[in-house]
Amino acid sequence: MAKTLTEDAVRDKARDILGLKDKKGVRSGVGQLTTFNQLGFSGVADKPDGWYLPENHADTAIVLETKASKIVLGKAQVNEVLKNVRIVQTQYEKVVGVLYNGEDVRVFKGTEEYEGDGAKELHNVEYYTDLFKVDHIDKEHIYELTAKINNCLHFEFGIKNLYHRMIFTACALVAKRYDALMVKGMDYSMFTNAIQSSIGKALIRDKQQNQKLELLLDVFSEIRMNLNVNSEDEKEQKHVKDLIGQFIEWITEISDCLNSDAWRGEDVMGIFFNEFNRYKKKSEAGQVFTPEHITDFMYRILEVNKDDRVLDNVPAHTQCAFILPDKKLEKASKTQIKRILKNHRLRKVIKLPEGLFFGVDVTTSIFVFEAGVAQDGKEFFACYMESDGLATVKNKGRHDVYGKWADIEAHWVDVIEKQSGDDTCQWLNPAEHLSYQMPQKPFEIFEEDFRKTVMDYLMFQKGIDAKAFGEKLLDTAMYSSRVSAGESEVTISLKKGGESNGED
Repeated sequence: MAKTLTEDAVRDKARDILGLKDKKGVRSGVGQLTTFNQLGFSGVADKPDGWYLPENHADTAIVLETKASKIVLGKAQVNEVLKNVRIVQTQYEKVVGVLYNGEDVRVFKGTEEYEGDGAKELHNVEYYTDLFKVDHIDKEHIYELTAKINNCLHFEFGIKNLYHRMIFTACALVAKRYDALMVKGMDYSMFTNAIQSSIGKALIRDKQQNQKLELLLDVFSEIRMNLNVNSEDEKEQKHVKDLIGQFIEWITEISDCLNSDAWRGEDVMGIFFNEFNRYKKKSEAGQVFTPEHITDFMYRILEVNKDDRVLDNVPAHTQCAFILPDKKLEKASKTQIKRILKNHRLRKVIKLPEGLFFGVDVTTSIFVFEAGVAQDGKEFFACYMESDGLATVKNKGRHDVYGKWADIEAHWVDVIEKQSGDDTCQWLNPAEHLSYQMPQKPFEIFEEDFRKTVMDYLMFQKGIDAKAFGEKLLDTAMYSSRVSAGESEVTISLKKGGESNGED
């Protein structure tokens, strides 16, 4: 027979399993004496049994309610934990309530009971913070959000400069990351002050990022718009507040994706900046962003994982990958190439599909080097990924609409690892080539070619203009002949003196 646990014993057990203790950026613990008022919820005298309260109020908070093991977790007990959930919700949008009696567990995601995998057991705190994380990134939705943001800033707010629109959005995302108060109903002044204040505080806290954050803030303060954001007209004020409310909603959705476990780094920000750059004018063309499926492919062929650091300046034997125009190395000076290959070894060249960079007429390859190792004339492997399976979607760039990329990527990761397994594979001498070599079409000659050459020579000998003769022959065949059509062929009979000469 199981031993009956007191509420104190259950609380201690929950503390150990959940891992509720203070750590950097989080106020966490269990107890009977601490009130919500002491935890920062002004005027609330109720006492939670356990709490997990991040400094960043955009993160997930957890509140614990414990009972002795003899008490069944029924309606009354549920009402207690939900009351505490609602208290925490006054400061946190994402709140998980955990009800526990030492044996049974009931979990509430907000005020709705959660009954997913593992919900009937007590877990470490990360299990519960993950409940609000996005488990799948809808790329199409991110594209739609980005287009809405760009159009809103461009046509509604009147920010004509593309880069100012990008900086404005980036600042809002950074501010969201640092827990800026951004809610619907704000006027323009409150909204921009919240962003500037949040980034300003971040400048003080995050010394290493000061330069980048300071640059963002400097540009943000210079952004001007044509919309009268400070109008005293009530109708115009409401319009501005509605626009800001929409913008905040879109930014929040993108921010949630950035903070999700489904985000691989390139998924959202790659989509975001690539989508913005589609709106560049020709005069603004220059830098282009690598499509996210290709950056992901590069991570895979280099075997990069979450524990690695991706750097520019690296130690010997580090694998390095660059996307460059196909013939970039071959067009470099002999001195440059000699210096590069003296210090680094070209290992692989993967020629990429044509039209990869939407709207840019350039063919590219991935060049994989081993840093700090001389080439010494050794051959390198090359192959050609002729297609990535993506299709052009009107006004949206190139997308994997037919779901082909996963299989294509897997094939090429395998080919590049084994350095074999595809008809395009090559081994090339760096003294002769520094790029993938497109196979030359075999030389072929046909009887018709021989006849044409002989005819051209005979006409040349007799002084006949080949072009004029050809035109006259065509006119004669088309307009001075009898034409009859059967089911599978057309017959042209030439005439002489108005009668057929009997030859076809």
